[in-house]
Amino acid sequence: MIRVDLGSLSEEQKSEFVDGWKSVGGYVGDMDSPSPWCCPWYWCEDFATFEGSTPYEWGIEWWKEWEGQIKSELWYEFEDGEE
Repeated sequence: MIRVDLGSLSEEQKSEFVDGWKSVGGYVGDMDSPSPWCCPWYWCEDFATFEGSTPYEWGIEWWKEWEGQIKSELWYEFEDGEE
């Protein structure tokens, strides 16, 4: 396990994180919002713990952790087949 300071990620690391999130079907319909789900550095605690060692892997883990809540809150978008 690795403890990551989300606020200290470089732009390149943030991009890799989002790429990982997208690779497993993570929701990106809110990318124009001030705090998209796939960008926890905007809305979450400062630190997160991950099993993976790269930002790409962290993005995958983040989607897997939050998928249920996101789909529950945005059920209407997922019922229409959007993801």
